[in-house]
Amino acid sequence: MVTVFVLIFVFIAALVVILRLRGGKNRFPFFEFYSRGRKEGFSFRDISFLKQIAVQNKLQKPQSIYWSTRQLDRCLRPALQKINAEERMSPAQKMDLTNKLLELRKKAEFNLPKYHKRIRETSAILPRQKLVIKDRQYGTFVSWVIENNRRYLVVTQPAGQKASEVLTWMGRKVEVYFWRQDDAGYEFETKVQEQIPHEEYPLIYLSHSQKLERKQKRQSVRVETRLNARFFPVVVSTSEGVQKPVISERGHAAKLIDLSESGCAMLAGKGLTKNARMSKQPMMSWSRF
Repeated sequence: MVTVFVLIFVFIAALVVILRLRGGKNRFPFFEFYSRGRKEGFSFRDISFLKQIAVQNKLQKPQSIYWSTRQLDRCLRPALQKINAEERMSPAQKMDLTNKLLELRKKAEFNLPKYHKRIRETSAILPRQKLVIKDRQYGTFVSWVIENNRRYLVVTQPAGQKASEVLTWMGRKVEVYFWRQDDAGYEFETKVQEQIPHEEYPLIYLSHSQKLERKQKRQSVRVETRLNARFFPVVVSTSEGVQKPVISERGHAAKLIDLSESGCAMLAGKGLTKNARMSKQPMMSWSRF
């Protein structure tokens, strides 16, 4: 019995040596590839499929398909085409594998260093950053950072509401919110230290803050687009005590500037309020998608 185990061990060792010698430097890293695939939640069948894709695309480091956005972008299209053409997979299996690949791509994207560079003080805010300024009495306004110096955050006078140009901001405590690209939303409280009236470029000076609250961290990858669309306001009509949503027959022009699995950003040709409901309809022509 011991002799049988010894022979099996010798056979396996010899097979490993032969495979190494046969592959040389270009041998496929089976162990690393399969172990990383299992760690990412793929079945052995799925991993074998990904191995075919990696070989087909001649990846110098096949296991990088699990973490490299560059390699994933290179392999996703042929992988999805191969999944759709695979007759041995059921529709449920195809959908499951497709979802795993897209989730892997999202995970690789958010592991990039640019998504982990958070800021902790207002002194790190860059010029041309858009701000949303909230005042308990005045309401909500939009402003833009002009300059960030050692003492103040210099921003344009808050605008966006009627008579905003004649409001007095000097000495007021405000809440400021902004979205930092490829990062998250931030919020802080501050005080208006100075107001500079000017016919063309009125400014206010905000005190710096070391207490930035980071919120609304991005959870889905956004893709820039230039897709024309139309949207139709939806109102709730009450008839005989029954509420029914009614779509307006008059549409408004819009442009989708980015898309993600969780929503989109849209430039609207008509002012919209928070929680406004609408029905949107893509147009037949667009400049770039």
